[in-house]
Amino acid sequence: MRYCVDTWFLIQLSEKKEKAERILKESRDGKDHLVVPSITFTELTRILLHKGKKMEEIYESIRKLEKINKTQISNTTKELVLEAGKISFSFGIPTVDSIIASTAKLMKCDAILTDDSDYTKFCKQNNIKLKNW
Repeated sequence: MRYCVDTWFLIQLSEKKEKAERILKESRDGKDHLVVPSITFTELTRILLHKGKKMEEIYESIRKLEKINKTQISNTTKELVLEAGKISFSFGIPTVDSIIASTAKLMKCDAILTDDSDYTKFCKQNNIKLKNW
């Protein structure tokens, strides 16, 4: 399965939640592929700093992902942000989430790993699954 990850999934990983660790392992083993929009690192940093984490801990979380062959960090491109603008307008999705949704669409992901219901209508229309727990 090809997953696009929302910041929620990265938080689950930083908290060493079992299901997030399992998906990471399956990616490491080559069963799954993770697409990580670079903007999720901005949100992750803000949230973890608010929780009192140190920058070194945040860097370590990011390094874990970068070491996995089946993980792709997706940078923001003109095509991606223009698509995100259309998605935000069409589905009423906040800007950061629309960038994640745009990444999922353009990178042909099967699912978005999230607990955010903002994606529901977008995912239905674009045949992308929502995965959470």
